[in-house]
Amino acid sequence: MDYIFSPEAGEELTSAFNYYEDIVAGLGYDLLDEVDSVLKRLLEFPASAPFLTERIRKAVLHNFPFSILYSFSDDTLRITAFMHQKRKPNYWKDRI
Repeated sequence: MDYIFSPEAGEELTSAFNYYEDIVAGLGYDLLDEVDSVLKRLLEFPASAPFLTERIRKAVLHNFPFSILYSFSDDTLRITAFMHQKRKPNYWKDRI
């Protein structure tokens, strides 16, 4: 199984990385490490995260206030949004 980020989700992850790197050098890389860990788990167990909507699942990061919103089919994990857990909860819905 592979994964792909929507362009918007990729921009959200990049923005979060830059934000944390500006706070403390290396913190952005800690974020990327956690994202990588979650993605590895999702690639192995794509149905492990609960549904947020009828088709979108939500995998919560534990050390950063973000969730990975995704769906999967045809051996592809499709990342719809890299969503901050406390901001604009439904902004991404027009992407599905």
